[in-house]
Amino acid sequence: MGLSIVGGCTPPYKPDYDSGFGQLIYVNKCNQQLVYLVDLAGFHTYQSGLTYSDTLTLHGTKYTHVIRLDSSQATFLSKRSALDKVSIDFRPLARQALPSCAVVPRASIQTVQVLSIGNTDYQ
Repeated sequence: MGLSIVGGCTPPYKPDYDSGFGQLIYVNKCNQQLVYLVDLAGFHTYQSGLTYSDTLTLHGTKYTHVIRLDSSQATFLSKRSALDKVSIDFRPLARQALPSCAVVPRASIQTVQVLSIGNTDYQ
């Protein structure tokens, strides 16, 4: 009697979140709301299929892959400042209009829930 081994193929793991890296381009209060904006230099859309291609001009510089980090996670984000290069894992939330203030233009930006954030360096 021979030994028979039956094995199945397991599909590769597909995370239930998206990830990316980029630079914090704005961290400040705007009309009593904390606003954290990141311009993504690269990203992977494992689940959402979103292109994260909101465009925003800030201080004369045009950014083309802007996301807004959910400010309800302020303690999670409090050690971050503008121009930090970060890597993040996140899930998309509803699009939100940016609060009206002198520095930030009025726009509707994809908001994301941050699952993890770390420092990174990229060229």
